[in-house]
Amino acid sequence: MLPKLLLVGVSLALSLFLGELTVRLARPQEAMIVERGLYEPDPPRRYRLHPGYRGRISNQVEFDHLVTINSHGMRGPEPRLPAAHHTGAPALRVLVIGDSFTFGVGANDDETFPARLQVRLRERGVAAEGRDAGGPGFRV
Repeated sequence: MLPKLLLVGVSLALSLFLGELTVRLARPQEAMIVERGLYEPDPPRRYRLHPGYRGRISNQVEFDHLVTINSHGMRGPEPRLPAAHHTGAPALRVLVIGDSFTFGVGANDDETFPARLQVRLRERGVAAEGRDAGGPGFRV
């Protein structure tokens, strides 16, 4: 009885191993690839985004995008104060803090949540600037 159970167990393990190998060869899984230089050491927090970085982030299957980190260490172009609202009210700055979702892994600079928020606010007549302080791998 024990030899038969061992044979079944080994057969099952070998079948699962071969199935996994076949799937990995036939349909490779996504793997995040980040060009060197996106991160720099930041002792109390381990790392931060490197100001002035321009490079690519890809998962080799679904996306391959250029990423820009401005001089403040945030994703996107250099901040600039938008013109004051027609009412004379000061411009609104919206700082969005978060992880890879906020950063917009898999999105172009102008497709991130903070960039789209800026566009939506401006469409509604609010002089606003969205700033993206998200970072892949950060935990908030």
